[in-house]
Amino acid sequence: EGNGSFYPATVLSNCSPEMACMKEEIFGPVISLQGFSSEAQVIEIANNSSAGLAAYFYSQQVDQIWRVSERLQSGMVGINESAISTAEAPFGGVKNSGIGREGGPDALHEFMDTKYVCWGSLDQK
Repeated sequence: EGNGSFYPATVLSNCSPEMACMKEEIFGPVISLQGFSSEAQVIEIANNSSAGLAAYFYSQQVDQIWRVSERLQSGMVGINESAISTAEAPFGGVKNSGIGREGGPDALHEFMDTKYVCWGSLDQK
């Protein structure tokens, strides 16, 4: 009986780059917060991980949106949006997050193996 397995939503503040919560994927309702002083620094913090499934940020500046999206090392980027996964979009990460893409037109190629066959002449003399 009891309440089962449940981990409450948790906010970890004042985290530092060497903490495991800043480098590893946490599969639970946990958010790790670290302060930053510049755009370049926050991108470095975000990319300082062996994981790269998704990254999220909020901005109203179009030039910043393009610049930051390009520099983030992740398979998906959510801008001003937290629910970015849809069946039509490729879902997958980079680094140690995933081994390909599912969803969208890119998914078909993940389930195929390409083979090149070169067939020479069949001349029989």
